[in-house]
Amino acid sequence: MSFSNLLHRANLNVIDQFIMTGAEQLEDFSEKTYLQRIHDECHILSEYFEKNFPEQHEEILNKIFKYINVTEEIYFEIGLIAGAKLAFQIDKRLADLSE
Repeated sequence: MSFSNLLHRANLNVIDQFIMTGAEQLEDFSEKTYLQRIHDECHILSEYFEKNFPEQHEEILNKIFKYINVTEEIYFEIGLIAGAKLAFQIDKRLADLSE
């Protein structure tokens, strides 16, 4: 294992992919901010439904956004619990090191 590989993996985008999927991210991560990424994807989604379903695009998008809201709340809670679990483990390891 090279030092540069270790530094590449010491990145939140790499770590979050590993925690979520159990595997390292194969493609490069986005340099965009969270808001830019959300805005870009929302724009693509909106254009697609507006083009392909002009009469129903708002209704479809409302249902999608409701689904996103529910999953966002769930993933936030899971992330909060996972973060707390990691924080407790780090605290224990630090205490072990100081003994």
